[in-house]
Amino acid sequence: MSKVKCQHCGYVWDYRGKGAFYTTCPRCRFKVRLPEGAEKERVPEPQPEQQVRLTGMGSLVNKVLEEFGYDRTKLIQILLRL
Repeated sequence: MSKVKCQHCGYVWDYRGKGAFYTTCPRCRFKVRLPEGAEKERVPEPQPEQQVRLTGMGSLVNKVLEEFGYDRTKLIQILLRL
């Protein structure tokens, strides 16, 4: 993320886009050149968590957690019986 200032209207904002050279001012829509090194400062946006399909022991633990409402004592008792 880097600070960008519009030369046309003077508006300053935190740039989080993907462009490497130019962006558009959100206030006046003027084309603004990004400062040198802006691409290095950008922080990647977090990716949404994806549902992972569990197999084996992970699947069993997940099933027990769902059935018993995340009751840890039940989970431990059931896993000790395996």
